[in-house]
Amino acid sequence: MDTSLSVLQENNQRRIKVNGLFDAQLREQFEAAYATSGSDTGAALRYVVDLSMADVNDISALGMLLMMHASVGQGRQKIAISRMNEKAKSWIMLNHVDDLFDVVYECTGGDEKNDSGE
Repeated sequence: MDTSLSVLQENNQRRIKVNGLFDAQLREQFEAAYATSGSDTGAALRYVVDLSMADVNDISALGMLLMMHASVGQGRQKIAISRMNEKAKSWIMLNHVDDLFDVVYECTGGDEKNDSGE
């Protein structure tokens, strides 16, 4: 399975999209994606980890997310995890990742809601 990571920054948001297996092979790329801070406007960045094309059953993915959390901020408002498939969603809930991050579930039709149902 091919594994890759892409980064897109628009204004105060940096989207990190994981394609394929989210495991230790991506550690350096993943760390580099959030290591450089700052936005075009100088405001704090909001990070979005897009798992729509990711396979996240590896424990190293949890470690990388926890390192990101420790590095860029303790507030849920700074890091969101979005657009996951059912397997990723159950992995996130099983590992209580939703306690540390703003988890956004994409609904049919492109609407999004967060873990509180908003």
